[in-house]
Amino acid sequence: MRVDFFRGVLRTDTGDEVVAYWARADSGATAILDSTEETFPIKDRTAILKEDLVTSIDLVDLDQDLVETIINTILTRGYLKKPGIKDKGEAVLFVLVNEAIQELEEIARTEEIL
Repeated sequence: MRVDFFRGVLRTDTGDEVVAYWARADSGATAILDSTEETFPIKDRTAILKEDLVTSIDLVDLDQDLVETIINTILTRGYLKKPGIKDKGEAVLFVLVNEAIQELEEIARTEEIL
């Protein structure tokens, strides 16, 4: 599944214009405001006022739940804000995805022990 990651400006339900990061996949778009740590779905594409593609990646052979977990982890951990991500393509993002997967595996191991 192809996932495109963006930085841009969204209009909130209250009409404010805010900086946000989001991922767009076949299943829809998930965003996070620059100043928060909680993701949310973008239900109305007209809320996107400005978008700048950061990078794209193909997450091949992964089920939908894992794709959503990777997207949420990348957004909530601020990986798209790291220097050198823009225009570096899939190579840099794959490193970040691998980092996210390793963290998720560690969490799963910890939960199994408990």
